[in-house]
Amino acid sequence: MSDRFDIVLKKYKDFVFSIDPDWKTGKVNGDSFATIYPTINDNRLLVNTVKHSDLVINLGSTMAHDFAVLNKPCLYLNYNPVKDSIFKVEDVFNFEHFKSLKDINAVGWINNKKDISTKIIQAINNPESIGEDRKLWMKRIVLHPLKDNATLLANTIISEIH
Repeated sequence: MSDRFDIVLKKYKDFVFSIDPDWKTGKVNGDSFATIYPTINDNRLLVNTVKHSDLVINLGSTMAHDFAVLNKPCLYLNYNPVKDSIFKVEDVFNFEHFKSLKDINAVGWINNKKDISTKIIQAINNPESIGEDRKLWMKRIVLHPLKDNATLLANTIISEIH
């Protein structure tokens, strides 16, 4: 768990609340490197969150695909909120998997703080106007049909460990 949002959670306690993940950590081959992975309960929480949300706002998260499954829009932050930070938003969008966004309109972009409320209202009132290529992007990233992915992934993992 993280305390990085505690100030926001306290300030907006009647409006914003935390849903803590049920993640598990495990050691690989007995060394000190810890991995974090979601549980079945985390997947249920994610599906329920997507089902009951109108959109997701994030910074380069794959949750854009989770929302695209249910044809819901994603808004990506596309500006540096902290001046002179070593963390740069443009670094995130230079990661390899964002090259798949080329030539399509898969997400909405919030390019400055003043655009946040306008973009949220647009996404809620007219969700198809934000990221109309969201399903196309998901098809570029995720094997289709989706229903076969869990079995394919499980079989791949099993074949790799034997």
